[in-house]
Amino acid sequence: MTIKLNNTNISDIQLLKNFVKNASSEFEIEIIQNDNEWLQISCENNVIAVAVKDKFKIHYYNNLKENRLYDVIYSYYSNPAEFKIKDTFLNVRLNHQSSKKSFVNLFFAFLISCFLLILHSVFIVMNSTKSGTVFEKILDYYFNASITPYQKSLPICVIIFFIFSIIYGIKFLMEKSIRNKKKNLRKKLK
Repeated sequence: MTIKLNNTNISDIQLLKNFVKNASSEFEIEIIQNDNEWLQISCENNVIAVAVKDKFKIHYYNNLKENRLYDVIYSYYSNPAEFKIKDTFLNVRLNHQSSKKSFVNLFFAFLISCFLLILHSVFIVMNSTKSGTVFEKILDYYFNASITPYQKSLPICVIIFFIFSIIYGIKFLMEKSIRNKKKNLRKKLK
C-alpha cells in the first residue's frame, strides 16, 4: 500500500496522523492499493473532499468533518475492503434553492408583474381626463408631478424581475453545463 502526502511518498501512517493534527487549509492525501482501489482526500480552503475507488466504481463525498479526517484515513488503511464513510463524518450542508427553481419563480413573478402593468395601464387609460392616444395618456400619468413615486413604481418592479430572470436563467444554464461536464468526466474515469 502506497501513502502519498502532497505527491510525496510516506512510509508510516503515524507521520500522516501528525500531519492531520496540524493540517493546513490545502493538502492532498492518497492511499493507493492498486489501480482499481484507492482513497484520495483533498482539502481546499478548509473544505475536505473524499474520493474512493473500489472495484471500478468511484464514490465521492464532500464536506468531511475536519476532526474525523484521521478516522477515515485509518479505517481505510486498516481494512479497505470494508471501508465506508458514515454520515456522522460529514458536515450537514444547508439546502440552497437551485438556480432552476429561482429562475422559474422569478420568471413567474415577471409574468405576474407584466400582467399587473398591463392592467394598470388599462386603468390609467380608462380613468385619464387628458385627451390623446393611449401612449400619450400613459406618458402623462408617469410624468405627472402630482402622482406619488409609489404609485408609479410598478414598471420598476417589472424591470427588476426581468433583470433577475435573465441573471438566474444564465446561472441555471451555467450550472447545467458544469453538471454535464462532471457527468462526462465521471464516465471517462469509469
